[in-house]
Amino acid sequence: MKPRGFTLVEVMISLAIVVVLTSIALPNFGPVVADAQVRSSADQLRDMVGRARQEAVKRNVPVALTAAGNVVTLSIPAFGAAPAVQLTQFIPTASIADGAVTMTGSGRANAAAAFEVTSGKYACKASNGPVTCLTVKVFAGGAARMCDPAKAAGSAKACA
Repeated sequence: MKPRGFTLVEVMISLAIVVVLTSIALPNFGPVVADAQVRSSADQLRDMVGRARQEAVKRNVPVALTAAGNVVTLSIPAFGAAPAVQLTQFIPTASIADGAVTMTGSGRANAAAAFEVTSGKYACKASNGPVTCLTVKVFAGGAARMCDPAKAAGSAKACA
């Protein structure tokens, strides 16, 4: 009866193949991870805009959202006897262009705004880079939407 299992030579050859394939594939994962980080950061920013709108309507006061660097801050005025609140969220995985928008008590924005979300390491596809950079647009009606500035005007993902 022949013993079962692998020989040392078979294990070493298999390990060498895995190492070679990993070293070939590993550099290609950077842009994929950066793409996911940009999308996640844009999602977080869009959620913060929604939170600002929700708090403005709930309290019937203007709520300001500011983005500076990678920090997004909601400034909520005092409500009755409650003190003013500031909610700050640090988004470390992508770069957010500085900007601000204020939501009124009716849930509308004081003016339309756009926040650019880019990768800190890679260029955007619009600049022939590997990463899809996104824009979070806040419309005058208060709605927020993520869009891709590199898409053509007729596309569903365009920022038109």
